[in-house]
Amino acid sequence: MKWIMAPLVGALIGLLTNGLAIKMLFRPFKPVFIGKFRVPFTPGLIPKERKRIAQAVGQVIGRSLLDSDTLKNALCSQNMETAFREKAGNYIQKLEESPDNVEQYLDRKHFLAVAEGVKEKALATFPDYAAHKLSSDDMGHRIIDMVMTDVVENLGPMVKMVAKPALEASRESLGNTINTWIDEKMPGLVSEYLEKSYRGLMESPVKDAGASLRKHEKELEDYLWKMYQELMEKKAAELVAVLDIPTIIEEKIAVFDMEELEHLILEISQKELNSLVWLGGILGMLIGFINAFF
Repeated sequence: MKWIMAPLVGALIGLLTNGLAIKMLFRPFKPVFIGKFRVPFTPGLIPKERKRIAQAVGQVIGRSLLDSDTLKNALCSQNMETAFREKAGNYIQKLEESPDNVEQYLDRKHFLAVAEGVKEKALATFPDYAAHKLSSDDMGHRIIDMVMTDVVENLGPMVKMVAKPALEASRESLGNTINTWIDEKMPGLVSEYLEKSYRGLMESPVKDAGASLRKHEKELEDYLWKMYQELMEKKAAELVAVLDIPTIIEEKIAVFDMEELEHLILEISQKELNSLVWLGGILGMLIGFINAFF
């Protein structure tokens, strides 16, 4: 009889202890007290050490698994490049099929105010800057010198004989006059040109821009992808540092519902954990045989 009972009891004890040990990894979720006395092994191991486990998992994932090289390789992978080029092609196609002009398109995308702001800033600064730059570079006298060099020198001998001395004699006053004209007239002309160009751009069909981009689609995609790769090469480490992946993972684990976490782990490792329970039963049965034998 003992040859049957001892292995059965050993197997039963092995099954129960291993099953209980696995259960106690998670449960109870909170400490259990009898009066002021806390029952040993409560809460379960994982709830009790949740903070330390969260820190360890965060450090391992953040520093070893999701480091800057891993992130860079993932963000610059062949799949990412394929998706990038596909998105670019789809965007160009949408532009080609758009019935809007540029102004309507920007307004629909809520970018019109940005474009208007850029235009106003350009009109407020660039005309005066352009006039000042030309005037400070003494453009008036440079124009007179260019006329004397490139135009007068190519005139006939008789005309040259008259024109050259006249220009040389009036070089200073003509240069000053042109510089004054630049200071007074250039800002208005530049403003008018910018305003006219902006209006022309806003009224142009979006599909024309799409067609133009389509002609140079391959070169544009190559250029943008190269810029993106260079940016990732330089900024991947900074991006990882800013994201602070270990802290994000630690915080997510720390607030994860323990019952959900238990369900998730058991669902993933149910087969392995069941194997451990049955292994305990087999070992218990073997120990029972040994005890019965001796």
